[in-house]
Amino acid sequence: MAPQSRQTLLTVLALMALMGPMVLPPLAGTARAQAMPASRDSPAIGLERLLQEARATLEAGETRAAYERLKREEHRFIGIVAFDYLLGLAALDTGYPAEAILHLERVLINQPDFLQARAEIARAYLKAQEPENARREFQTVAAQEIPAQARRIISGYLDLIQREQTRRQEADKTVWRGHIESDIGHDSNANYGTSSASWVLADGTRVLPLATSTPNPSPFWGVSGAVEVLVPISGRVSWTSGLRFSARSYPGASALSQSQVELSTGLKLQIERAQYTVLAQTQDLHLDGKAFRRATGLAAQAQFEPDAAQAGAIQWGFFAQAFDMGFPGLDSRDARRLTAGLSGARVIAARSNFIALASLYGGRESARTENLSYDFAGVRVLLSRSLNAQWTGQVSASFEQRHFDGSDALFGVRREDRQTEFRLGAERALGKQWVLMQDVTWTRNRSSLQPNDYQRSQWRVSIRYKF
Repeated sequence: MAPQSRQTLLTVLALMALMGPMVLPPLAGTARAQAMPASRDSPAIGLERLLQEARATLEAGETRAAYERLKREEHRFIGIVAFDYLLGLAALDTGYPAEAILHLERVLINQPDFLQARAEIARAYLKAQEPENARREFQTVAAQEIPAQARRIISGYLDLIQREQTRRQEADKTVWRGHIESDIGHDSNANYGTSSASWVLADGTRVLPLATSTPNPSPFWGVSGAVEVLVPISGRVSWTSGLRFSARSYPGASALSQSQVELSTGLKLQIERAQYTVLAQTQDLHLDGKAFRRATGLAAQAQFEPDAAQAGAIQWGFFAQAFDMGFPGLDSRDARRLTAGLSGARVIAARSNFIALASLYGGRESARTENLSYDFAGVRVLLSRSLNAQWTGQVSASFEQRHFDGSDALFGVRREDRQTEFRLGAERALGKQWVLMQDVTWTRNRSSLQPNDYQRSQWRVSIRYKF
């Protein structure tokens, strides 16, 4: 594993504080120190000052400065537990895990019950790609009387070791996974009908919207699914391909029934706790049985897992997409869509599996027609929490703003949209492979262009089979 950041170092120091203050063994505890005279310039006094300075430098996150300072004095103080411990800690967080192991081994030979040193050598083993040794040392620490939060942090490290071991075991295996889902529900505005009772044209004429432009409520039923295959190429690179499909029928608005198929293929690269994915994708959308839109392009994302010891740390990532969209028979709507954004996830409470996710994104859709081109930006937030052993609840909110380039010729206004959406849902596990889900969604799009000003609510019940 790569050298840890200043934030990781501070987390480790917090772990040590939870296990007890960083009380280094007294200098008088070694025969070498006992033989030293107690004058102001004696080596013993020099060592005490050196350790105080090194500790302060480490706590400030200046690991290399501490390492270089201690390394210069190694020939004088090697073998003294307090010195070896700090030098081992500095070497570890400067990126020299093998050297750290040597120093910390000397500490544990002289003082085997020094739990902070044992926790640090476990972390050094982990960085040196020796997971079994790391597991042994972490388990030794966890078997002692330590605070609950320290035990939780160590448990995170042990989980990380187990996940990595599982990943390596599966590295040479082709993995298939997927699901199929069926749902029923009701849509209050299946056709995105306007909320405006009347429209005002560019010349001031007031007109009433046609029935096809007013909200059309309808029940619906649908089926969807996905299949993905992951084929290892090397220890860290995998080839992935997937198929997604969905179909939804509106008995009360048959012209709005739709189906969609998406194909993707690309590569995944795993480097320690970072995963990078690049995919080529194509998507076909049919409306009322006729081709409506085809989109082809590339999608890339990176995800970074936090250090297991960082309580409340954020899993974060970024993503980018570029798609060309074609509309058969409506060439003026053909467009290129570019999107980029950041995402984050944080475990708020591990016991209840309380998780917060958020993303911030923006981009541009450029169409052949000026008044159909626009810039957009948005944010999404989702909270998920286990309600009991079977049920998990979710609440989410999103907001997107769109600014169009030109004015609409018929209405004489430049379109601007502000779309808000709220969703409340719950799901129940029915064994290992079946999941029952239900949700309610409310959408409000406030638009300066009256035909596009609408609100919509949906409720849905679905059942999913995972394989």
